[in-house]
Parts: sequence; structure tokens; C-alpha cells
Amino acid sequence: MRMSKKRILVIGLDGVSWDIINIMLNKGLLPTLSRIKEKGVHGTLKSTIPPVTGPAWVSFATGMNPANHGVFGFVLPRHSLSSLKPVTSKDIKGLTFYEVLEKHKLRCILINLPVTFPPKIKKGIVITSLMTPPSDSSVFPKTLLKEIPQLKEYRIVPDTSLLTKGKLKEYVEDIRRLEETRFKCAQELFKRQWDLFFILFSGTDWVNHVLYDRLIQQKNDEATKEAIKLYQDIDRYIKWFTEI
Repeated sequence: MRMSKKRILVIGLDGVSWDIINIMLNKGLLPTLSRIKEKGVHGTLKSTIPPVTGPAWVSFATGMNPANHGVFGFVLPRHSLSSLKPVTSKDIKGLTFYEVLEKHKLRCILINLPVTFPPKIKKGIVITSLMTPPSDSSVFPKTLLKEIPQLKEYRIVPDTSLLTKGKLKEYVEDIRRLEETRFKCAQELFKRQWDLFFILFSGTDWVNHVLYDRLIQQKNDEATKEAIKLYQDIDRYIKWFTEI
């Protein structure tokens, strides 16, 4: 496999807005993101219509809008609107950027990119995301499970039973543990050969779904404090990737 001299690293923080980030930046809580913002380029990105996970990330992967790539949500009708099936990568119309890269003999590592199950590339590494069937592995190739022990602890989603029980602090703590495991697995994969490395941290989206108002209002309750710690965790993770 030919490796390029220049490599691309893409780090995603799902469901994040500048409204929240700027509050934390102004308090000096996110030094890595502060440095990146000051030295780089930033702006507000318009989402897809509809502005939800499936079509948004498939648009990212294809450069197409939902009308062209065919993904509008988490499910698609089979024979009628009363018969729905989960969206998979097989439903994506057109080529993804990682398929194009593989055709040019460039190696991709994709971690947690939505709608990548089943993987559309054969020679890279894919840790799939949402829409992976519970009965299937999210790790491809599956031999990685023996090579990287941390992958056996890898989870796609947090323990939502904590949320339904109203245990917000414990729920965010569980998200932090999940993202820590994701980071540790990514560290091992980062040491391997690659031309493009993609990782998405979903924890920011999960906490924003339940604590966005408290973060904006800068509440001082335990769950909100834990959510801020999650952002700080990810800030440290980004530092590791960008300074290694």
C-alpha cells in the first residue's frame, strides 16, 4: 500500500455550536480549541435539510445534498410508508470521499462516521457508528479485536437507561467513559499507516440534547459541570492528536 507524504486528520465534535464553545473559550476552559480557532479559520456551517445526523454526515461524506445521496433520516420505506428499514451505507447513492481515496490506493481509518455500516472500503479500517445492528460488530476488520484489547470495551452509544431514570449526572459520566475508550482505541489506530484519519466524538451531541439550555445559561448543577468536563476531555484528546 502506497502511503502519501501528506496526511489528513479530521476530528468531528457532533452537535456543537459556537454559542456553547465560545462561552467555554471565554472562560479559558478549552485551550486546544482556543489555539486552533486563533491560528486557523472558523465559521458557522449550514446543515442539511433536514438537519439531522443521517443526511448531514452522508452529505459530508459525498458532497451531495439529501436529494442526491438519498438519505433523509434514520429509516427508509421498503414497500410503503408503513414498512420502514434502518438506513445503511448501501442506501447511499454516489461515491463517498473514502471510496475515492481507496480507488487512488490511499488508506483511510474511519472512527464513528455515521452511516458507514457495512463498510464501503475494503483495505482501510472502519469502526462504524449509529445504525450498526446490535447483533453485529462495529469493528472492521474484525481481527482488530484481537490486536487492540481496548476495542472489546468500545461502545457506540451510552447507557440510555440512566437518562430514562433521570440520572443526568451519571448519564454524562457514562458518556465520558465511552469517549475515553473511543480515544484510547483511536490512539492505537493512529499509530498505524494511514493517509486519512477521521474520528467523530458524539458525546457533545448527546449532552447537548439534554443539557444545552443549562450550558447556555451557565448553570452550576452537577450534570452541567460533568458536561463541561466532557468538553474539556475532548479538548485534551484533540491536543494529543494535533501535537503528537
